[in-house]
Amino acid sequence: MIHLKTHEYLAVGLPVVAADQVSVREFADQIAIAHSPDEWIAEIEKALAGNGIGTPETRQARARQNDWTARVDLFEGWLQEMIADKPGRS
Repeated sequence: MIHLKTHEYLAVGLPVVAADQVSVREFADQIAIAHSPDEWIAEIEKALAGNGIGTPETRQARARQNDWTARVDLFEGWLQEMIADKPGRS
């Protein structure tokens, strides 16, 4: 799954806090995931104090893993799989 907004947030380099959702769990090494209102407040306070998860460099590096070249490669792979799975194709 592609998480365009998540990568855009990480590309800025600032700390990110998100609600616990399946789509952000794979980013738990770079995003604080809040499970309750109290955790939201605590994680936002940490982020504002400069103590968010990861560093600007590691967040930006994670975002670069999803640049346009990577996206095109992913889409191309999907298209090739669809063509290969089409009946009558060899």
